Amino acid sequence: MVFDREGSEITLGASINKASINRSVNPKMPYLSFLAINYDIPVIVEVQKWFESCIVKNYANPIADRQIMFSDDESYRKRIVRALNDVDIDVSGYRYDEENHELYTQRMIEGKIYELSFNDESDGTKKMIAALPVILLALQEGRLVIIDELDAKLHPKLLRYVISLFKNKNVNKKGAQLLFTSHDMTTMKNTVFRLGMKFGSRQKMKGTKVKYIPYMKSEEKTMNE
Repeated sequence: MVFDREGSEITLGASINKASINRSVNPKMPYLSFLAINYDIPVIVEVQKWFESCIVKNYANPIADRQIMFSDDESYRKRIVRALNDVDIDVSGYRYDEENHELYTQRMIEGKIYELSFNDESDGTKKMIAALPVILLALQEGRLVIIDELDAKLHPKLLRYVISLFKNKNVNKKGAQLLFTSHDMTTMKNTVFRLGMKFGSRQKMKGTKVKYIPYMKSEEKTMNE
């Protein structure tokens, strides 16, 4: 523990427990930010860098589908295309038109390459093309990726594929983590989440209550409860 904050009470952990550190801070001021601004503490710098490394995407915002991170690196390009092929999106490549600022997906049909504007792809394909580069970056560097409404405009099969990448130790070698919100009940199967889930529910005048559920008895029973 670095520090614990409960209301106006701040308890410092052993790594920063010094009399010189001010614990009287404005309740609206994040204490981590306060420490980072006012003190040169190695563990605080480390924690701050971890938060800065987190990738946050909000796919409830339609603009997010158009914020696409691609690279001209050939090995990276192959990883993106292979991942898209894994979810039955049969692209053979992509091209970005610098002059018109337009992305085109490429498909090989009978030995000839045909191009389709990104704008003309289906919503689900656009979502995967936008999300996969971010997810692969997190897996490559062992980062936490936080995605709001990950299942929006995404087929349950594609959502399960994304989750499986983080669960597969051969793919996720650096311990990357995926934190996302979803309204899709099919992803709550025991075959998808074997280690349990946490549900958050809003409470009247009491914030959010988090409950741990080790497994799902059955989808039908869950839906009726």
